[in-house]
Amino acid sequence: MRKLPEQGAQMDLVVRQALTIVRDTLVTAESRLFSELSATFRWLMATLFTGNGGAVVALMGADRPPPGADYAQAWFSCGMLCSILMGALSCFSVMRHLMPMVQIRLKIEEGLIGESVPEAELQNYIDKTKTTWKTWAPSYFGVASLAFLTIGIATVAGSIIRAAV
Repeated sequence: MRKLPEQGAQMDLVVRQALTIVRDTLVTAESRLFSELSATFRWLMATLFTGNGGAVVALMGADRPPPGADYAQAWFSCGMLCSILMGALSCFSVMRHLMPMVQIRLKIEEGLIGESVPEAELQNYIDKTKTTWKTWAPSYFGVASLAFLTIGIATVAGSIIRAAV
C-alpha cells in the first residue's frame, strides 16, 4: 500500500489520481445525501407544523369544542413553536457549517493544483466538525414537537372518552 506524501511534499501521479477519484466520489455522495436529508427534513418539519397547526385551527373553529380543548390547544401551540424552532436552528446549523466546508474543499483543490496534500487543514476541519450534542439541537425540537402533538391528541381523546362515559 502506497503512503501519502508528507505535508508539503510533491505527490506522484497515482496518489494524485487517487485523491481526485476520492474527491469526486465524496462530492457526488455528499450531494446526494444532502439532497435526501434536506427533502426528508422539510417533509418532517412541514408535517409537524401542519399537524399541530391544523389541530389548533380545528379546535378554535369547533362549534362545540370538546372538554379540555384549551389544554390541547396549548400543547398543539407548543408543538408549532418547536417545529418553527426546529427549522430555524437547522438553518443556523447549515450556515455555520457551510463556510468551513467550502474552505476545505478549496484547500483540497489548491492541493491538487499545487500537488501537495493539505493534511494539516484536513485534520483541522475534521476536529472542528466533530459531532456534539449541539449538532442535534434541531432534532431535539422536532422530537419535542412530535411529543406535543401526541400529548395534544391524547388530551382531546381523553376528554372525549371521559365526556362519553
